[in-house]
Order: sequence, then structure tokens, then C-alpha cells
Amino acid sequence: MGESDAAIQEHVPVGVGGWLAFFLLTMMVFSPLMDVVYLGGHPEELHNPFTWSVIVVVHGLGFYAGILILRGKAKGIRWAKIRLIVGVGVGVLGIAGSIAGGVADPHATATSSDLMSSLRAIGYSVQLFGWRT
Repeated sequence: MGESDAAIQEHVPVGVGGWLAFFLLTMMVFSPLMDVVYLGGHPEELHNPFTWSVIVVVHGLGFYAGILILRGKAKGIRWAKIRLIVGVGVGVLGIAGSIAGGVADPHATATSSDLMSSLRAIGYSVQLFGWRT
């Protein structure tokens, strides 16, 4: 029994690497940078408190989960899942807003990039949530 325990201990992953490192890098660096780029392209959104609250909540959850995972805390995975679920919710709301805006005003200036941004957020969250569960 002692030998099998030692063999199991040798193959236990320690630290953050591989896909988990990519996930953390995406959640803590690339995702906030994409929002900075979005706000740079849509300066009218800078004065919208709803936009800021969504950004703070989503990225706050991401940073909190990332720090917990980097410290080796098991509850970091739970918070990362919550962040991904919130990301899906934000994406669904974005799609609903694009559709409702187009129905309310057929001459609205909503672009396909707005819809694609929401679909990308949903795809990212669903893909990584499926990988983590």
C-alpha cells in the first residue's frame, strides 16, 4: 500500500499550469483588456453606470477567483464557475438588448459586432465552464 500511495503522490498536479494558467490569464488579463478596447470604441458608454457596474462585477469576480486559485484555495474554482455563469448572463442580456433595440427602432445603429461580442462572451463562458466541471 505504501508504494501505491507514493506513486499517486508523484502524479498529483501542483500549482497552476497548462489550461488552468491559460484560463487565469484570459480571465484576469485578456478579458479586462477587451473591455478597455470596447470602451475605447464606444466612448458614449463611459458615462453609463450600468456598464461600469457590470464591468466591476464581472472582472471583480474574475480577479477574486483568480487570486484564490493562485493561492491554491479550492473555493477559487467555485468562484470561477460563478464568474462564468455571470458571463453567460451578461451575454444573454446583451443579445436580448440588441434584439429589443432592433425591434424598437429598425433604424438603430446596432452593429453585428455588438451581437458577436455577446455571442463570444457566451461561448467563452460555456466552453470554460464545461471544461472545469
